[in-house]
Amino acid sequence: MKLNIWTITFLTGLIFSFSSLNKAVTVADNPFNSVDFPLESCGDLLPKDKSAYPVVVPTYIPPGFKVDKLEVIDNDSEKIYKIIYRNSNNLCFYIADGIDSILSRKFSGLSRGETARRASRVETVKVNLPVIDTNSYLSINKYDRASTSSSISLESSKVEFESPCTEKDRAITTPEAVKIVESLQYLNP
Repeated sequence: MKLNIWTITFLTGLIFSFSSLNKAVTVADNPFNSVDFPLESCGDLLPKDKSAYPVVVPTYIPPGFKVDKLEVIDNDSEKIYKIIYRNSNNLCFYIADGIDSILSRKFSGLSRGETARRASRVETVKVNLPVIDTNSYLSINKYDRASTSSSISLESSKVEFESPCTEKDRAITTPEAVKIVESLQYLNP
């Protein structure tokens, strides 16, 4: 797939929003076909149409977390992005938009329903999310097995938030998840 105007506009705006980031961001038209996109190569590209696609990003990111990966699927039937944040202790979370019923499986191999079914106990925490829904909830999935860490996911039809990103990663704390989710804003309002 070729990068089109939407992808360039989206990526340029997103990259400039992370101006303090000093490493390459991974961009993928297809999650199985990644290429490096260094920030220095952006030059003086500026987004011409900020309303090309609504991008939701957190304005609060816990200390030590950086963008680990940016994945984009852009074709005729879907426009989806996923931003993975990670720290040096392998704690991670992701935010995705353009959700369809198989987004989680395309990106991580897990779906929220599959994760919740395996949980021994599920708690919910109400979050204030005026940018998306006024009444949204975080689901905290707890497990009886000590070898399985908890997971946190946002119950929203518009934006996906989940921690950890894969079964090999570790989840962030519930208070940090609440701060992140409540800080979500449109990058290009």
